Amino acid sequence: MLNITLTLLFVILSFSSLELTCCRADFYQHVDGKTLPETDLLHNDTEVITSISRIQCALRCSRQKTICQTVLYDEENRKCILQTVNSTQKSHGYNTWNTLQILKDQPSPAEVKPVTSLPEERSCYELLQKYPSLPSQEYNINFNGTEVFVYCDMTQGQGGWTQIANIRQINQQSFSLSSIQVDTPGELSDRLLSGENYALSAQGLRDLVNSTGARQLRVYCSKPSVGRTFHIESRDNAIGDQILEYFSDVTATELPDGADSFDTLPGDTSYLTSHVHEWRFQSGKWGHGTIKTQPMKLYKNLVYISDSKTPPSYVYKVGMNSTPKLYCDDDGTLNSGEWKYFIR
Repeated sequence: MLNITLTLLFVILSFSSLELTCCRADFYQHVDGKTLPETDLLHNDTEVITSISRIQCALRCSRQKTICQTVLYDEENRKCILQTVNSTQKSHGYNTWNTLQILKDQPSPAEVKPVTSLPEERSCYELLQKYPSLPSQEYNINFNGTEVFVYCDMTQGQGGWTQIANIRQINQQSFSLSSIQVDTPGELSDRLLSGENYALSAQGLRDLVNSTGARQLRVYCSKPSVGRTFHIESRDNAIGDQILEYFSDVTATELPDGADSFDTLPGDTSYLTSHVHEWRFQSGKWGHGTIKTQPMKLYKNLVYISDSKTPPSYVYKVGMNSTPKLYCDDDGTLNSGEWKYFIR
């Protein structure tokens, strides 16, 4: 039998000490150590998913309104099992998991105030302003009257960052930028649920910027084999506005200036951030002149330094293309890494 402690877990917010009005009205109890009745352990597996987070696992169950009733989640192996209750079958040994069991449940109003309306908050920044103690994780926001799930970074650079791209590349040879492209903010929910890589295109970014009022862009990337990290945020000023405007508008053609346009964040050790005057053929500009109208220009070529050869080759770059090559303050040598993009 399971040995456990009960705490309340919102589908989006595993945070039980506040009465929050920002999240869904689906609730879970997660269990970590108390003996449960045998009937609570009798289920049929409906789906087994690997390599996703606990919140993504709970969201999968939440989306299956009538099918999924229970979730088992193995923290160590990041394994999610969606189940339906079936009193005629055994639990296949899952009661030996000393990790986490999530039971779909609605607690009493005295425990948590349930919320059924759309969230008021339009961004992670607005959530953090209203609830300053929120941890970094997935939340739901109001995008033009529709509930959209997004990942919020509530700590870096004073927090409040809404993630627009998350790319973790292991097999670079099979990478395709088009395969991770999402064109509407609403598609972010599905990518979060699946645990897949995603990147919001210029049109989707423009829609989200208009909805959230975002003025800043933050970019993080790192390749362990390179040994350097690129981590910056654009400044909350007119230059910063131009950066977000350029990368979210396929009709924008004026490349933003690099000088005084950004601040480095903790952990940045990149060559690019200390050699801004060398960006784009010594012009000190963001972006790339030949891809101004492309919907994924933010991810193809953020900033770069090239050599003097004809044609020139990238020596330091942040971006990716369909060759495939993925760059993080390097020349795109085949190796794995991660890239994260946010707005605020």
